[in-house]
Amino acid sequence: QNIIFKPKLIPIEIVKTYQRTGMHNSIFQRLIIKNIGRRAAREVRVLLTYKNAPKNFIPVPLAWTHWQKSSRDISRGEPAYIDVLQKERETNENYDFCWPRENGKPYEKNLKEFNPDYGMLRLELFERDRKIGDFFLNFSKEKDLLEIKK
Repeated sequence: QNIIFKPKLIPIEIVKTYQRTGMHNSIFQRLIIKNIGRRAAREVRVLLTYKNAPKNFIPVPLAWTHWQKSSRDISRGEPAYIDVLQKERETNENYDFCWPRENGKPYEKNLKEFNPDYGMLRLELFERDRKIGDFFLNFSKEKDLLEIKK
């Protein structure tokens, strides 16, 4: 394909939303990305790691908001939401990563629970057979909010 006509996904903002999921009220940290490229992005997947990941940490596939799947298409100009972190509103527990339903959640605590002590999160975006995005998120404990690292 022509290099000029390619998708370009950029982070727009983090939104914190409150949503009832089953029997629980949940808090989600969602990242809005937008395709500002010259064509649609196909079968986009997002993998999360820490900037300084521990040795036994593997990349976490993230779910697309309301799709609960690990991949989706993103049209030109379309914003898309990625579920990054989630926790029950009634507790003070740590956030969990938002694994897609099709993958299921792991048993290993370090693959299930977000640990802000490991530093910034790295999100890598892939389309079919190539990488199309890479950026970092920082967690502010004071604001209880992820922030896009500029």
